[in-house]
Amino acid sequence: MRVTIVGAGIIGLSLAWELSRRGVQVRVLDRGQAGKETSWAGVGILPAARLDTATDPLERLRGLSHELYPKWAEQLFQNTGLDSGLRRSGGLYLASTPGEAASLMASVAYQQDLGLDVTLLSPEELIREEKNLAAWARSSQFRAAALSPDEWQIRTPLHLAALIADCQNHGVSIEENVAAQLVMCGDRAELSIAGATASVTNSDELICVCGGAWSGQFAVKVGLGQSVIPI
Repeated sequence: MRVTIVGAGIIGLSLAWELSRRGVQVRVLDRGQAGKETSWAGVGILPAARLDTATDPLERLRGLSHELYPKWAEQLFQNTGLDSGLRRSGGLYLASTPGEAASLMASVAYQQDLGLDVTLLSPEELIREEKNLAAWARSSQFRAAALSPDEWQIRTPLHLAALIADCQNHGVSIEENVAAQLVMCGDRAELSIAGATASVTNSDELICVCGGAWSGQFAVKVGLGQSVIPI
């Protein structure tokens, strides 16, 4: 099987990494530099989650991801010597208005229903967790605060560097500054790349669109226009 992935962000590179480990020939194209758009700017917060208590598909996906991420980061480090910066940092959430406080308390209640270790904090408890917030905690701005100790965080530039290196270790071709467009010729999907056309005609030749906020522009000619924005 041969797969061309359009978009070398965290999703495209993760897919390329997994496919290449399964013996698939993978080519990744990016309109700019690999991993340097939204993925590079991402904060890298991985919220607390539990697979065993999750009830809906999104929560189950989050719970599975929560279990797999530490193993993935360790595997990338073993393969490349590059640290993704994954840390169990925990997270503090603060509310300064009545609306924010109501939203935060509802979120805490929902997470507690899922069996997650998330608790509301008094001003004194918040100060014990983070002394730099003492002035805020003692002020009239304090409405509510919550602690999520099982929250993880990665350094996205470090994680992307490790992912790119291991993709290349497994033979993935990463081509930067390639402006590609998806077009249809009858029932055949084609990639138009700088005037050249690479046809995809057989069932074992696939195109996967992972262009993030640019996916709509990339696929608009085949009616796949999407309003996606980088967050």
